[in-house]
Amino acid sequence: MQDTGIDQKTDSKEEFVTISKYELDRLRTRVRKMAMDKSYLQLIFRLMHQMSTAPGIENTIDNLLRNILDVIGGSNIMIYYFIGKNIFYADVYGKKISLDRIDDEYINKVLKTREPMEFEQDYTRTELMTESFSKAYTWIFPLVAGRDFIGVFKMESLNISVRDLYKELPSFFNYAALIIKNEIMEHTKLKKAYDQIRMTNKELTREIARRKLIQEALNQSNLELEKRVAERTLELNNANTRLKNELAERIKAKTEIQKLKNYLANIIDSMPSILVGMDKEERITQWNREAEAATGITADKAIGRPVTQILSDFSPWIKNLSAKISKRHPAVMEKVLLEKSGERHFHDLMIYPLVTNGVEGAVIKIEDVTERTRIQELMIQTEKMMSLGGLAAGMAHEINNPLGIITQAAQNIERRVSPQLPVNQRAARELGLDLECVHKYFEKRQIFIFITSIREAVTRAAKIVSNMLQFSRSSPDTMQYEFLSDRINKSLELASNDYDLKKKYDFRTIKIVKDFFPDMPKVLVLAVEIEQVILNLLKNAAQAMIYNPPEKIPEIIIRLYQHDRYAVMEIEDNGPGMPEEVRVRVFEPFFTTKKPGIGTGLGLSVSYMIVTNNHKGLMEVRSSLGKGTCFTVRLPV
Repeated sequence: MQDTGIDQKTDSKEEFVTISKYELDRLRTRVRKMAMDKSYLQLIFRLMHQMSTAPGIENTIDNLLRNILDVIGGSNIMIYYFIGKNIFYADVYGKKISLDRIDDEYINKVLKTREPMEFEQDYTRTELMTESFSKAYTWIFPLVAGRDFIGVFKMESLNISVRDLYKELPSFFNYAALIIKNEIMEHTKLKKAYDQIRMTNKELTREIARRKLIQEALNQSNLELEKRVAERTLELNNANTRLKNELAERIKAKTEIQKLKNYLANIIDSMPSILVGMDKEERITQWNREAEAATGITADKAIGRPVTQILSDFSPWIKNLSAKISKRHPAVMEKVLLEKSGERHFHDLMIYPLVTNGVEGAVIKIEDVTERTRIQELMIQTEKMMSLGGLAAGMAHEINNPLGIITQAAQNIERRVSPQLPVNQRAARELGLDLECVHKYFEKRQIFIFITSIREAVTRAAKIVSNMLQFSRSSPDTMQYEFLSDRINKSLELASNDYDLKKKYDFRTIKIVKDFFPDMPKVLVLAVEIEQVILNLLKNAAQAMIYNPPEKIPEIIIRLYQHDRYAVMEIEDNGPGMPEEVRVRVFEPFFTTKKPGIGTGLGLSVSYMIVTNNHKGLMEVRSSLGKGTCFTVRLPV
């Protein structure tokens, strides 16, 4: 009987099989190899499946490079491929060029042999950024589809852990070559079709030119015929023709003048600024549509009247500037402040003299620069906030150092009086002290409790510093799935440190009620932006409730639940509420009910933009006077 390494023992009741350690190791090795082969085959199948998802030769090449990088790795992946007699190069970094020749000696070797190539590299010749690898591999595979040589694929700085995959890849690259060949054939077909269309267009152009020549010949014949007819009737109609020509010239001149007037009037009326013409007596001669819209006075009622009477709001500045244009130079006054319906508006006022043989009049231009002025102020404020953010981050880093020293000192105090450490016992014996009594003294006098309080206070301070640092950092530009409850809790931590003596509110005195629905799904959000929205709503609520009577405890209720395909977040306060005319405008940029210097009017408008534009969600508000306000944010799940 052949020796298999397995002893068999059989009796009437049971059968036992004994396997030798060698045979067991051999079976385990075989099972691991089969599992590895299966894993490699799955990778190959995945690569083949993703190859067919990007139509077009360039998309196919980009898809192949990205998939090889994602699945296999390497630091430099490139492909050389041929379309007709042209050589093209592309790599995983997005570089795409056409070449006259290939200088890579390994690529040229594979071009000659049409066989894959593998060689080893030292760490210093790779571009890996960690010294955990001492060796790396470079693989080069020919791309062959049947008898056609499509190109060469090269992968550099491969991890030695994927070396066994090398023998599995030729079948994939044969499949990739077939896909690229099909795309090249489609590309060639399209080029041929384009060339055929171009030839057809040339033929059509020649035909059109030929017909145009025929038409010009016919036109010339007609002109000659008309000329002979005109010559025969010239003597009889000469006087009549001159009269008609003179009349036509006059009509044409009149029409041109009217068109020019209409054109200039359209230019003036299309200006987004108030344009007013006045004569030397300062009476209105021109009044554009923007002037009508701003004053409610039509041109027929304004022309002929004194400009200071019609534009009474600007009368002092117009008089001041009019006195300066006698020198035939324009006069300008910027950011003239006017208050309308309780709102501040800024205007730039300019007067341009009209000069003939003297100063005969002037043009007044009034431009509303309110929004521009607000944006300039906002930019200045933003620069200040950016500077403060950087300063806060620097201070937070500096605070971390003494916090670490305090924590370490508290830990050392506890360790130095511990009877469990032999070194403490030796030092106590040398000084003649009973360490157990010292330890009991510390307990009796609650010194350990004081040390614990120090450590807890340091932990709270470190957490505040960490929150400041995280909020002052620039946010990433990629969205991730997050639990809204985590973002709410993080925002509450930030808000809990907000105390403003000037605005007369302390967030820590507000009662926070959380009503979160369990098992809420994650939502695709940009975490820092959503925290900004939540923090804006919390601060608005806190600032609104400073007007509550003393007996009314400020309270914020935060609800979180799912409705249809939205995750819904509600932030409700018990403040004084807002009237309807304020509620409908709260999301408008620069709209604020706060005093100058307290609010910019951008917090809610920016929050609305983040929710609706950046996250494709919904944001709304409802309010009742004397009861409070509730903001609702809906984000798609």
